[in-house]
Amino acid sequence: MLMLYRALDLSASSKSNFSDVPAGSYYYTAIATAKALGIAKGYDDLFMPNAPITREDAMVLVARALKVDGKTLTTGSISDLNNFKDKGSVSDYAVSSVATLVKAGIVTGSNSYLNPKSYVTRAEMAVILYRVLK
Repeated sequence: MLMLYRALDLSASSKSNFSDVPAGSYYYTAIATAKALGIAKGYDDLFMPNAPITREDAMVLVARALKVDGKTLTTGSISDLNNFKDKGSVSDYAVSSVATLVKAGIVTGSNSYLNPKSYVTRAEMAVILYRVLK
């Protein structure tokens, strides 16, 4: 979340945060901003800031952030995922976001796989953000 927050220079008047995000933590403002803007929705008022994030969840956050930031992307559909052998592994809630980022060329997958349930690495996130900013 911090990388996305910094890359897009997101800002919002945020007065609240998720209950598991410690005040004073280096990522506090980034997560509070994401919550205020509707980018991060959490679960039962939890964000789990130290938990790894799946590639599909990262793509959902990126797609929401781009929308909030006013970046217009053509909405993708399940047919945009036809070249990926694991398209059926993408969760229903993530299909539109994943397909939109694929259609825009922001996400390209690897060897015909999206690996939506794998955890995103910092390097992978850096590549996504590089493509977003291009």
